[in-house]
Amino acid sequence: MKFKKIIKRIASAAMALAICATTITASFNGAITATAAEDKFSIKVSKDNYGFWHYTGFPALESGISAFCYNYGKHAWSGDTYTESDVSYSDVTKRYLGYVQYYGYPNADTSDVYFGATQCLIWEILGGYRSLDNSFTLKGAGYKGLISSQVQKKAYDDIVKRVQNHRDTMSCAGDTFTLKFNPANKRYETTITDNNAVGGAFNFVAKLRNEGFTVEQKDSKHYTVATTAPITSAKSVSFSKNIPFRYKQTSVTYVCAGTISGRPTQDNQVMGMNNKIDPVPMRITLATEKSGSLSFDKRFLRTDGSVADSFMFILKAQMVTIRLLHSIIPQVLTLLAQLQI
Repeated sequence: MKFKKIIKRIASAAMALAICATTITASFNGAITATAAEDKFSIKVSKDNYGFWHYTGFPALESGISAFCYNYGKHAWSGDTYTESDVSYSDVTKRYLGYVQYYGYPNADTSDVYFGATQCLIWEILGGYRSLDNSFTLKGAGYKGLISSQVQKKAYDDIVKRVQNHRDTMSCAGDTFTLKFNPANKRYETTITDNNAVGGAFNFVAKLRNEGFTVEQKDSKHYTVATTAPITSAKSVSFSKNIPFRYKQTSVTYVCAGTISGRPTQDNQVMGMNNKIDPVPMRITLATEKSGSLSFDKRFLRTDGSVADSFMFILKAQMVTIRLLHSIIPQVLTLLAQLQI
């Protein structure tokens, strides 16, 4: 009898230990394994009319949006499994991947024309064929030669130009402007010139109006900025480039977790999408001219050369104050006549 009880207790303990072990294992698998079964998903591979492969089925991307191939020359097949994984790229590399995908596919255009052009530029960035600075210069042959369609070459050139201009600000960025009083309009005003004609991208007019200024846009390069009240201390106004996104901003990479062809997974693709880009800030400073005072003495001499009288004019804004040091009315009237006041 005692023997049976011991056996039952051992069996119960073993079952509890098994349940505990199962729970712990599941917990650890979820915490440290990036390729847990529920994180894997199958991709679909298709070829467009321009000869470029599209990779779809990635859960982080919006429906119908293809991921890009990040490893030129490596292959993928429909049914291969992938999992999200953080692939290490430098910050500047990620930034330029974001630029070409913002000004190309999918944000600027979701057509196959722009997909292939964007794919070639991604290979150039990751292959070291592009200088990752404002010039975005092509170094070597690059991958434009893979494009046979003229319309796709035009899209490629369009993306390059837009990336090169991405960090352009208004030519007046960083400048300080002093608004001078205009008696005719009874306000302080100045003209601001933007030789780059990109004020619209920075919502220049709307931002200044929100700050309480009157703004009149003469053309794409010239603005009249005015205020009726003097600015007691210089006012700095900040702007950011208006960067609208058609799709959610995403930065994600995927690695192969299993292939139907039996190849080693390290020989397969890294897929990705990055349409996050940095804002482009600028600022200007506005001030009004100070209403200082203008003073001068006018002295009258006697025939013997000694000083007979003097008085001071003090000019402040539009008000003239006459302060007499020695009051002799006739001489004051004579002086006023001479000054044509």
